[in-house]
Amino acid sequence: MTSPPMAPIPPQAHQLMEQMNDIIAPPPVGWWPPAPGWWVLALLLIALLAWGIYSWRLRRQRNVYRHAALVVLESLQNCSDETLPTEINRLLKRTALSAYPNYTFSINRAFGDSWVRWLNRCCKTPVLNGEAALTLAVGSYQPDITCPREELTAVARRWIESHKLNAKPGEADV
Repeated sequence: MTSPPMAPIPPQAHQLMEQMNDIIAPPPVGWWPPAPGWWVLALLLIALLAWGIYSWRLRRQRNVYRHAALVVLESLQNCSDETLPTEINRLLKRTALSAYPNYTFSINRAFGDSWVRWLNRCCKTPVLNGEAALTLAVGSYQPDITCPREELTAVARRWIESHKLNAKPGEADV
């Protein structure tokens, strides 16, 4: 398909075209300063980052006692079978006193089964059960009881890691 023939350009149009200047393009739009929406987005991201760092540091400070308790629990691996229940009981009491300072009286007077029940109420699901719970409840008072070493340390570790700070365990039923 052929295009239709073009009409000849009149001489006045040639003169007018010669008098025309090139198109002056505006300079490209710079990236700085950004539009107000970007400023708002930057402020929101900075606020979100600051809140995240603050929350992380607060959570970390609140859980320092957990890390210290886990270090002490690791050092209890050298204890004898006769002293391990007493030492783990002592560690759990110290940890509970750090986690629940409002229940100091209840923690200090709890022992035996009531102490195990109190510890279980601090967790979403009970972690102290079976032979480990029995050893924790009476192991300090009955030296001839068999100490399930691995189970006892595993249960203590699980309680230290999983108890809830906002739990309301209440008074020990002594």
